Amino acid sequence: MKITLSKYLLLLLLLSCQNSKSIQQDGEEFTLTGEVIGANTKQIILTYRKNANFINDTIFVHSGKFRTKGIISSPIMAYLKGNIKKKGTSDPNYYSFFLEPKKINISLVEDKFKQAKVIGSVTQNEYERLKLVVDPLKEEVKLINKDAKALRATKKSNIDKNFYNEKIKEISQKYSIKNNEIKAIQLKYVKKHPNSYLSAYLLNVYSSKISINEIKSYYLGLSPEIKNSFYAKRIKSKIELAENSEIGKPTPPFKTNDIEGEEFSLEMYKGKYVLLDFWADWCVPCIKRFPDLKSIYEKYNSKGLEIVGLSLDKNIESWEKSVEKNNINAWNHIYIGRQNAKGDSIFKSFNVRTIPALILINKEGIIEGRFLGADNAFKFFDLEEKLEEIFK
Repeated sequence: MKITLSKYLLLLLLLSCQNSKSIQQDGEEFTLTGEVIGANTKQIILTYRKNANFINDTIFVHSGKFRTKGIISSPIMAYLKGNIKKKGTSDPNYYSFFLEPKKINISLVEDKFKQAKVIGSVTQNEYERLKLVVDPLKEEVKLINKDAKALRATKKSNIDKNFYNEKIKEISQKYSIKNNEIKAIQLKYVKKHPNSYLSAYLLNVYSSKISINEIKSYYLGLSPEIKNSFYAKRIKSKIELAENSEIGKPTPPFKTNDIEGEEFSLEMYKGKYVLLDFWADWCVPCIKRFPDLKSIYEKYNSKGLEIVGLSLDKNIESWEKSVEKNNINAWNHIYIGRQNAKGDSIFKSFNVRTIPALILINKEGIIEGRFLGADNAFKFFDLEEKLEEIFK
């Protein structure tokens, strides 16, 4: 009996160790407790990311109190929703905060979630201190947006067109200046606080708005501990993705079907230059660019240039209609889909940030140039100059 019992206890110990190891590899535990004042808040929904997945945890409120547990790998932005009255983050019963793998307490008041008090999260404390500097500037941006909206409302009236355009230009400049101020403050924080999880979060936010060289520079400045965090790992993946699709690198391979339902791959155009045009019908700048693309196609197609359109439209039907409506069926087209843009798609493999985006591939299948949303440093006229140089 003693032998059997000792074996049983040993087995339990081994299982416990394996469980503990599994949890450590997956992350660490957090405990969130809270109080909410308000009779209409019967439950709280906590949303956060665990690796690639979003967790939606419905927590019932008993006598004004709630409690839950979970596993996260590092401090992460989480979201609380109470008795939601409208969509969007402006709802009075919506609140975002930094959850950490430790004991966190939060105090809420119904219809005043934005005034929540969080205890136990170091990253949240840092975030709130930074907000004291940034929020006044964000309020100024809101006022600028309000002015722009009011001005656009007068467009259909008899307002002088030149006056309207000048005012829009003036408002746009103010908007850019304020947003650049905010960006400068937050990126300065990243540089000065390499040991902060908030720095990794902020760098991830700006990773689609600054050059890949800037991203690398800020990333390399982070401490080893922060580099191992959720947001820093995402930044590292973006850097690797960008490096694999930068100028001078072989084109990321892909196979799909074209607008005619035929199998498509870039191998079909081996020995030719190919211009990839990432676009969508809902993208106004994309549509405005089509006459220029038609001119390029007419000028260089006979000399060895092909264009392939890659659509991020909401559905296949609107994509096909747009190709016909805009009379761009002279070249081939592929559907990616807006819903697939953030997943493992062609859009992601080419590291396209925004549309319109243009990528030029040479005869050997090497990326020759990136323009517009593919690399904000190079504009459309840079593409025209490049093609003129190639086909002179």
